[in-house]
Parts: sequence; C-alpha cells; structure tokens
Amino acid sequence: MAYGTMLQEFSAEIANEINALINYTHDLAAWDEVMKPLSEQRRFDVLVEFVRPIITLALGMPYAIRARFLFATVHLCHQVNQLKGDYMVDKPKVK
Repeated sequence: MAYGTMLQEFSAEIANEINALINYTHDLAAWDEVMKPLSEQRRFDVLVEFVRPIITLALGMPYAIRARFLFATVHLCHQVNQLKGDYMVDKPKVK
C-alpha cells in the first residue's frame, strides 16, 4: 500500500515539474515576441529584469527532474527490497 501511494506521489511530482518546464518555455516564447520590436538597450533591460530568472529556472529544471526521477526510482526499489526481505546482502545468522 505504501509503495502504491509513493509511486503515485512521485509520478505526480515529476509530471508537475515537466509541466512547469513546458510553461517556462511558453513564457520564454512569449517574451521573445514582446522583445522583438524593442531597441537593443530596452531588450537587454527586459532580458536582465524579467527573462533571466525564467531562463535560470528553465535551464536547471532538466537536471532537477532527472534527480527526482532517480531518487524516486531508487527509493521505490528500496521499498520493494524491504517487502521482499532481500534488503541486506550479508544477513546476520541467527543461532
């Protein structure tokens, strides 16, 4: 039961992060349209003030999504191993 709950939570979390990344790319496309008619100096000002924070988040998100995916995979494998009872390589011998 805990495994199924964790799987649903991890799946939803990763899906939400992917959706957020897609939203950031749409935001960047919108800013590209807004900045086209601006002068070079105004474009630079808008880029630094508004676009750079979005770019910073968007560039780091694939690594964060990968890390969450790996964490979820390892954690769920650990849960399965605990259920199976094979989580210790060298089990202590009971006398």
